Amino acid sequence: MARFLLLLLLLPLTACGPVPADDDDAGDDDDDTPYVATGPWADLSFTERIAYMENIVEPAMQELFLEFDPVEFEDFGCETCHGEDADDVEYELPNGVTPISFPLDVSEPGREEFADFMDEVVKPEMAALVDEQPFPQGDFGCFACHERE
Repeated sequence: MARFLLLLLLLPLTACGPVPADDDDAGDDDDDTPYVATGPWADLSFTERIAYMENIVEPAMQELFLEFDPVEFEDFGCETCHGEDADDVEYELPNGVTPISFPLDVSEPGREEFADFMDEVVKPEMAALVDEQPFPQGDFGCFACHERE
């Protein structure tokens, strides 16, 4: 009888298998555990960078761009910054983003506001996300993403 009672007490414990390891770094989990980068940007592998971009960079940039112009950037995604063939070129930059030259031509309506947004909001935020200093204090500037025209 004691064995039977012990078995009854232990049975619920054996019915539960081991808890699977949390794999949030894969970027496709259904749980609410926040993604955590595995190290600084420069030390991440290609796969780790993709996860970091999907979990940290894209949501942050999407929020900024949608706040600036929700109509123009309603379809914001990887291609917005990395070009239509981002997969084919393994997300290398610059690729497909409008080339620019200096001095900037801001004569078109809205161009000056957009240039200011890029310089004052996007550049410093993106630089911080990839552990860089924005130009002119550091090397992260317009040509990190844009080709020189």
